[in-house]
Amino acid sequence: MIRGRLLVDRMFDQGVLDVNPASLDSRLLVIGAGACGVTPAAHAAVRGAEVLLIDKEPVRFGFQMNAPTRWIDPVQYDWPLDRWMGMGSPWAGANMPHSYLAGPAPTVASTWELRDLPLAIVLAAGRLKILMNAGLDGPMALLPDKVHVHIKVKGRSCPEPMEFGRVIVAVGPGQEKTAVPWPKVAGGYAGFEFWEKDDFEVRPWTHGAASTDVVISGAGDGSLQDFLRLMTGLPSAKHIYLTCGLSPSVARDLNTAEAIARSALHWGNNGNYDHLIHRQLDVEHRAAARRVLGSARVRTALDGMLANAPDSMRLVFRCDHFTCMYGLNRFLAHLIIERFLLPKLPPPPPVILMVNAGTIVTAAVGLGHPCGVPAYCFGKPHEVKLAGAPSCWAAGPPPGPPAAVRANVVVIRHGLQEGDVRNLGLVPQLRARQILPYYPPN
Repeated sequence: MIRGRLLVDRMFDQGVLDVNPASLDSRLLVIGAGACGVTPAAHAAVRGAEVLLIDKEPVRFGFQMNAPTRWIDPVQYDWPLDRWMGMGSPWAGANMPHSYLAGPAPTVASTWELRDLPLAIVLAAGRLKILMNAGLDGPMALLPDKVHVHIKVKGRSCPEPMEFGRVIVAVGPGQEKTAVPWPKVAGGYAGFEFWEKDDFEVRPWTHGAASTDVVISGAGDGSLQDFLRLMTGLPSAKHIYLTCGLSPSVARDLNTAEAIARSALHWGNNGNYDHLIHRQLDVEHRAAARRVLGSARVRTALDGMLANAPDSMRLVFRCDHFTCMYGLNRFLAHLIIERFLLPKLPPPPPVILMVNAGTIVTAAVGLGHPCGVPAYCFGKPHEVKLAGAPSCWAAGPPPGPPAAVRANVVVIRHGLQEGDVRNLGLVPQLRARQILPYYPPN
């Protein structure tokens, strides 16, 4: 949202977007009516451009509207910086077209849809037009001084091309890989997508099984967020942190390590460069977690959250470190793992944490039921096939033989399949690093 707003401001600043109705540069097409598309569309229209916003889906903010089990928060992942405790975006009063207060995803999106967007439409004074169930009928024709597009609405094509001076594509980074094998084949296992209603906070999960056995494949932020929810039953990392009653000194201890890592990660874009950075971060976070667990008060609070943890949890990934970018996910995951590793303390219910396993999930087969629909598979028994995988920094053969385990909750978080923008006639670009937004001066 911040990038969308800043992009429009820079376009005006550089003269590539105009407010003169006689100029084609005043006509802007925005493709994608999610939070990252509606923001620049509304902002540009309020500033004086003629804007058409289109989306192939029937509703705006569809990801958030359809994800009632996701908690979203504009600042919780600013941790360990002090501002992470706020509930709203510091950009809210800086001419942003949409507010953003932490809450369940549909609640936040409903505020955007029912309050903020109608206000932006009024302020745009007729310059913002929105077409849902609409998309491009063929690739864009990128001409020297304009863009030709054919648009179809509800399957019906407009006979004449529409002309725009500028186009912003906000269709998302690509398809999420939540199936094994991948690409998904008939009869293959498919887990819940990240922006999909799931049952991770429901107890019990299983259909009459004697135990709840979970396998999560992946080491990024999506995997760790689901790990935290499945282990504690709480909706967000912030809820877990606050329930533990952790001292602010924890964030201070890790602030330097996080700042160094963020700076270093901007210089690389693959495992060869990232491996040592992530591994050192894990070392720092594990040490901080062990220090925190010296407090009986913290252990008691954490054990209360873990009282309904799964009977077994296998968190598997292919290298010897997490690859998440958000320090709060990393720290809390290590806090829970270290709690189960303490040798001299009464442990919570038995949980197997297969970290540093050098493995990935390659397939899952339903035992007694067909796979394919996540909500139908959830809680039912599966045979999960694990295979050795090379570390993130080295090519070569997998380090270990295949294996199989039983699980009735299987979560696949294998990243994104990039390149969807080819459907628009565009060349895919390397995804930028996920970076924290900066905040304007008061």
